[in-house]
Amino acid sequence: MGAMSPEVPAEAVNNGPGPEDAPAKEVEPSGITYEVIGDTLQGLSVYLPKGESIYTETGKMAVNRHDVEMETKMKGGITAVVRRALTKESLLLNKFTARKRDGELMLTTDSAGEILGVDLEKGKPGVVAQRGAFLCGEEGVDLKIRVTKIMAGLFGGKGFILERLTGQGKAHLIASGEIKAYDLEPNESIEIDQGNLLAYEDDIDFGMKVVKGGPFNWVLGGEGLLLCNLKAGPKGGKIWTQTRKRGFMEEAAAKGARRAAISIG
Repeated sequence: MGAMSPEVPAEAVNNGPGPEDAPAKEVEPSGITYEVIGDTLQGLSVYLPKGESIYTETGKMAVNRHDVEMETKMKGGITAVVRRALTKESLLLNKFTARKRDGELMLTTDSAGEILGVDLEKGKPGVVAQRGAFLCGEEGVDLKIRVTKIMAGLFGGKGFILERLTGQGKAHLIASGEIKAYDLEPNESIEIDQGNLLAYEDDIDFGMKVVKGGPFNWVLGGEGLLLCNLKAGPKGGKIWTQTRKRGFMEEAAAKGARRAAISIG
């Protein structure tokens, strides 16, 4: 008797979700399917046909069904490894492969927010995401660290580091809060607080712009000195924003830990 495949209802693949239906699973050429779980505190179920693989940031796997093999490794060449080390990003990624039979994973995040799936194709613009937004990608997806312009890094408030995704296949990103996408018209510019920027297409120009209104606005306006300024090219482009500033939960947790340490002491 052959091994049983994870149950992926055909109607969930072929039909969009109705008002009371679960989200539809997304069928990819590789045969891998995905199901986003939940509304705000989202997770991701990944259904792997035998022989297929994905890779994830470390610490994201919550459930492993049907003995999916995990291998912790350094993805990319020595240049990629050195760059991740210099930018204090994790050197390691986890590769999950369904060796013996079809398998299933559930991936979870540390953030209260939505999960965004992006499709990548060779020869087309990739996607640049906030540091720490990457959740998982298929084998054909290439993850690299991008260092932003010096002025953007110094004054944007979130450092120099972004994550660039290119190649062929599907990747998923973690948002902080809800996701709002904007389709920019040709040569259109938009200003965004860097903490609320989730990702943008690679052919969009990323820069910084001084907040208008002078020192009074800079000091008392609460928006800082600079905002992200993203400008689309002649063909337009797409960006994704998030409703909560990335790092809010981490900062709140750190403050809570400090208060607990003080009270215990």
